Amino acid sequence: MVWPFVQLVNFRFVMLEHRVVVVNTILLGWNCAILATLYKQCWGSKDCGSNDDSKLARER
Repeated sequence: MVWPFVQLVNFRFVMLEHRVVVVNTILLGWNCAILATLYKQCWGSKDCGSNDDSKLARER
């Protein structure tokens, strides 16, 4: 529920030429927060998001 608030503030208080910069800044922070959450969940897990080709070769 971050984006409705960001867009409300963006359209109400930010000048037109700075709106893209504001959205991209919030997007960068949002992506960092999601990646940090996924990193914490996968810490120590051997197959969390792994694209290990050697594992696929062993299964054949």
